[in-house]
Amino acid sequence: MTMPSWHQPVLNCPGGQSLMSDEHYPQILIGDRKGDHISITVLGRMHVGASDYWDGNWLVTPVEVVAGDFRGNVGASLRAEELRAFRETLAELNSTLRGNAVLDRPGVGNLLAFNIDGLDVTYLPAVIKSIEEIERAYPVFGTPEENR
Repeated sequence: MTMPSWHQPVLNCPGGQSLMSDEHYPQILIGDRKGDHISITVLGRMHVGASDYWDGNWLVTPVEVVAGDFRGNVGASLRAEELRAFRETLAELNSTLRGNAVLDRPGVGNLLAFNIDGLDVTYLPAVIKSIEEIERAYPVFGTPEENR
């Protein structure tokens, strides 16, 4: 995947290593890569060097959706705490086997909803683990109450 030049400044992983190959970027994959799926790739922090809650938690996260004959790629930005909340919801779903997991953008109003046929709870541990790896690489900075 070739990223536009405006992504280049954020292509640094923790520790200052430069990542130039897609396979090195942390990714959340829900579904089968060869079939219906959604994948979220974390390319890095949007505001490199920011360590406050409001700017430091933005991540550059292009999203790919494949559902039946529909294919879409969108250049997205998610926040580290949104991914953390999604992982917590998935962990609850995994333990109780009840409910829904929603990657929520409070106050934004965007919604993408779809079903992946044949998907069951056996995929949850791998998805949870992938988000935990992203959280280790890109931890949430601060709290909303700080820097006000």
